[in-house]
Amino acid sequence: MKNMEMGREHMGDALKIGAPIRWADFVLAFTLGVVSILGTLWNGIATAFFDREFVKGNNVRDKNKVYFRVIYLAICITDLIICVSVFPVIDALIEDPGYPNFKLPTVFGNIAFCNFWGLLWEILPSFSVFLVGVLSLSRLVLLVRPRYQFHQYRLYVAMTTYGFLILISKVSLLLTTDVMDYEPMLRYCFIISHKGMEFRSQEIITVAVMIAHLALPVIPVFVGFFCSLFLLLGPKQRVAHCKHVTTAQENAATTVVIITVVYIIFNIPIIINNLFYLHGLRTRPNAKFVDLYDNILTFYYLWPLTYIVSVAVNSMANPLIYYFRMQIFKTFVDRFLRAMKLRFSNRIQDNHELTMPSPSQAVVVL
Repeated sequence: MKNMEMGREHMGDALKIGAPIRWADFVLAFTLGVVSILGTLWNGIATAFFDREFVKGNNVRDKNKVYFRVIYLAICITDLIICVSVFPVIDALIEDPGYPNFKLPTVFGNIAFCNFWGLLWEILPSFSVFLVGVLSLSRLVLLVRPRYQFHQYRLYVAMTTYGFLILISKVSLLLTTDVMDYEPMLRYCFIISHKGMEFRSQEIITVAVMIAHLALPVIPVFVGFFCSLFLLLGPKQRVAHCKHVTTAQENAATTVVIITVVYIIFNIPIIINNLFYLHGLRTRPNAKFVDLYDNILTFYYLWPLTYIVSVAVNSMANPLIYYFRMQIFKTFVDRFLRAMKLRFSNRIQDNHELTMPSPSQAVVVL
C-alpha cells in the first residue's frame, strides 16, 4: 500500500470491528466467479450477434435499426469488460484475509495494473448507465415520433464525449491529492482521497464527483422509463395518437423498459451508498469510516456488494433479457448452441472411431 498513513488508520478501525468473515469471502468469490464466467460467455455471444447483424438500407427504419444495434453493441462490450475484469477481486478475496493481517494479492499487487483496473472501474459503471439512458430516451422518441431518423455520428460523438469527460475528471483527481491504491478493507483498488482528517474536503469532492457521474445519467434513464411506461401502460389512445407506431416499436420499447428496470434495481444501491457516505462526511466532520459503517457486514462487504457484485450481476443479466425479448437474438443463440452441440457430438464420434479397432486388427487380436 502506498498510502501507509491511511492504512494504519483503517488497521485501527478493523481492530474495533474484527476480522473479515472468511467463509463470506469465499462465498463472495465463488459468486463473482459464476457471474464472471456466465456473463463473459453470454455477453460474448451477444457482442458477436450485434456486431454481425447490421441491416443495410437507406430508409429511415433500417437506419434506426443500425442506430439501436450500435447502442446494444456498446452495452454488450461494456458488460463483457465488466464481467471479465472482476477476476482480480476474486483473487483478492481468496488470497487476502483482510485487516489486521492483510496480504497483498498477486494481481492487485502490481501497481500499474492496480491503477489501470481502478481507473477502469471508475468509468465502466457510469458509462454503462449513460448508454442505458441514451437507449431509453431514444426509444421514447420513437414512441412519440415514429418516423424520426437517428444519426449514428451523433451517437458516436455523445459516447466519446461522455467517456472523455469521465476520464478527464478522474485523472484530474488523481493528479491532485488523490491516489489509486489497493485497500485490504474492501479487497479492490480505488481512488483514495485522503491521508488523514486534513484531507476531508478533498474526500468530499471525490465522493461528490463519483455520485455525479453515477447519478446524472440516471436522470435520462428515469425520464425515458416513466414516460415510456406512461405511454405503454395507459389507454391505447396515448400511443395511438402517435401515428405510425408499429407493434414492433411498442415491443422494442417494452424491452427497453425492462432493461431500464433491471439497471435501476442494480445501480441505485451504488448511488444510495455513496450518498450515505457523503452525508456522513458532511454532517460528521470528525467521523471515520468505522463510525459510518460500524459492523462487520457494512464495514467489509457493503461497498464490494454495491460497487462490484451488483454491477457485475447486472451485466450478466442483460443478455438474458435480450434472449427472452428479442426473437432474432433467441434464434441466433439457439442456432449457435445447436452448432456447438453438433460439433461436440461429431468430435466424440470421431474420437470413438479412432479408438475402435479395425476388422484386421480384431483378427490379429483373436
